Amino acid sequence: MDERVFILESYLKIMSYAHCRQSFFEKFRRQAPVKSAIAKMIKKFRETGLLSDKNRNRQKSVLTPGILQDIQTAISFPTLTVNTG
Repeated sequence: MDERVFILESYLKIMSYAHCRQSFFEKFRRQAPVKSAIAKMIKKFRETGLLSDKNRNRQKSVLTPGILQDIQTAISFPTLTVNTG
């Protein structure tokens, strides 16, 4: 998160992707994100006010034998709809 804040502040200070990338490299001593990634981050911040990613702590679904059987049954025997109109 510190890196994202640094990128945002660095970009907004000079409004230059090249300067932002150079400053990032000087501070963190590793390759900076590409221009398109920085632009996407800035756009997201302007739209949402957030720098963090979406919450990725969602419950995972599990395909159990019972669920698989329900799916196979639904595919094998589709229900008919009646048009009353």
